[in-house]
Amino acid sequence: MGSRKPFEADDPMPEEYREILIRLLKVHADTETSVIFPETDWIRSHMNLAPTPEERVIEASIYADELRHGLIFYKLLRELGTEVTVDYFRKERTLDFANVPVETWMDVVLLHFLTEKAGMLQLRDLIGCSYGPLARVIPRITAEENSHTNIGYRHLQRLCRSAAGREEAQALLPKWYPAALDMFGSSKSRWMGRYIEWGLKKSRYDDLRQEFIREVNPKLERLELAPPDPLTNRKIL
Repeated sequence: MGSRKPFEADDPMPEEYREILIRLLKVHADTETSVIFPETDWIRSHMNLAPTPEERVIEASIYADELRHGLIFYKLLRELGTEVTVDYFRKERTLDFANVPVETWMDVVLLHFLTEKAGMLQLRDLIGCSYGPLARVIPRITAEENSHTNIGYRHLQRLCRSAAGREEAQALLPKWYPAALDMFGSSKSRWMGRYIEWGLKKSRYDDLRQEFIREVNPKLERLELAPPDPLTNRKIL
């Protein structure tokens, strides 16, 4: 891309650029709208698992943010002439983390802390990207996603004040830690280099994974939790 100014929705674009841009937007729309699908039914289940009225309100706020973020990506797709409906995502799920069973409040807490951290790092990598409409909305979305992962960590801190809480968290980390690492995608992905070449992303997937480990592991250790082996229980390497 060099020093070319960012593309706008009505600019002529190379076909390859348009193809990978639309794919990127669909992946993020899929991620943000995972909560609306009946097969996961996250909103109702997570609200029911929240132990206090205050935490239920926080959950509702988080998912209102997620749905609004999804709508932003839908609108970006529409501006490119791509109309995407909810039915599309029911047929083509691109991320496995949405299918991980959520059975306890600790599951919800680790999901927020770990998977939202992974999502935030990927969004942060889009700041200053080569597509103007995306570059303009990403800083706010990234900040809100960062607040979600911080909320998850604050919940985790409170739960880990007790030995029972630390024991439960340690038992569930092998479920959520690898799911978060898998969210970055395959190290052999054919899309990664193209995203970087066209200025839509800056970092390789392995680099983002290592950034996740560097940021998350010390936080776990401060709570007397042992970070799992980053290669154990992984589906995508």
